[in-house]
Amino acid sequence: MRIAAAMFGLLSLAVILGSTGPVDVWTTGYLQNLVPRSWDTGLSVFSLAGSFEVTTILVGVVVWRARKDWRKTAAVIAIYLAGMGIEFWGKTFLYHPNPPVPYHRYQLPFAFPTSGVDTGNSYPSGHSYRTMFLAVLTWPMIKRREYRIGLAVYTAVMLVSRVSLGEHWISDVAGGGLLGAALGKIGTIYPKVKA
Repeated sequence: MRIAAAMFGLLSLAVILGSTGPVDVWTTGYLQNLVPRSWDTGLSVFSLAGSFEVTTILVGVVVWRARKDWRKTAAVIAIYLAGMGIEFWGKTFLYHPNPPVPYHRYQLPFAFPTSGVDTGNSYPSGHSYRTMFLAVLTWPMIKRREYRIGLAVYTAVMLVSRVSLGEHWISDVAGGGLLGAALGKIGTIYPKVKA
């Protein structure tokens, strides 16, 4: 938790200093060449699962099922929403423009309402934050190896899709993932999850 939080702080500083640009552009080009365009529609549909609307419901269900206590559920939801506040603050006050239109490969005419909120900045990625928060929160509750593998694949595909679809830079994805890992870990220990 502390390591993820410290890494998030250092990456945020790098974003503020504008030093992530070359890595962002190179990684986007590399992943967009690697991921076939024929996957774009599927990844666009898949990315809906990382939206605020869907992930918030999933976080609520996972926490409620694990705890069966509305106060503990509310505490974890509050931690989750605090991360959303950090994400919105970053996208509002940290100058880090979205990838330009030539990189965009999202294929659906539909997006959830919160996806329409655009500050012009992209750090940190909300999809990455929410997906990693949910994965870290859920991991201790999963005992079967194949389900853990499924969760890891789900998380990896979501993170890669952010860059391959041109929705975010790799620094945005890393920042959101680190924020989600740090706060998701807090969610697993406060209050304690029965694994």
